[in-house]
Amino acid sequence: MGGWDYGSKALPIFDAVVDELGRHGLMVIPNNHRSRGNWCCDEAHGDGLWHTPQYPESAWTEDCKFMVARYRHRPHVIGAELRNEIRPDPSQGLAPTWGDGDPLTDWRAAAIRGGNAVLSVNPRLLIIVGGMDYQSNLRGARDFPVTLALSHRLVYATHPRPPLSSLPVS
Repeated sequence: MGGWDYGSKALPIFDAVVDELGRHGLMVIPNNHRSRGNWCCDEAHGDGLWHTPQYPESAWTEDCKFMVARYRHRPHVIGAELRNEIRPDPSQGLAPTWGDGDPLTDWRAAAIRGGNAVLSVNPRLLIIVGGMDYQSNLRGARDFPVTLALSHRLVYATHPRPPLSSLPVS
């Protein structure tokens, strides 16, 4: 890509966008969408969980805390979506679960750990926890709700979408 150094340029660009949105009175909720900075989102590309062998949960947690700390003094940044579009990750042979206690797959347990880590940095934020299956499945939340240290900060998110296989190809 022409020698473009995305790593050194991405954060200042993101800062500028966040600040400009705030100047226009818009609220901002950054979300963690990928572990790598490349194309998203289907199962073939991997990265369906909040962790990979190259990007352990500890890195995800630290990155979430870093972003929260970065925007702590911007009042228009009102939340943090912990991870968008949790889905199976065939590259790891894993599929997400909700409430079963498996440290590699239990998205509910990871959301509790990640949400509490974010709240330890900025307790005023809303913690957005999306459903599994590309954000379309929150069935487990009824029987196994996410419980954060600050319960009034939790927001569940879902967005149904058609399977990628049904989208038109141009």
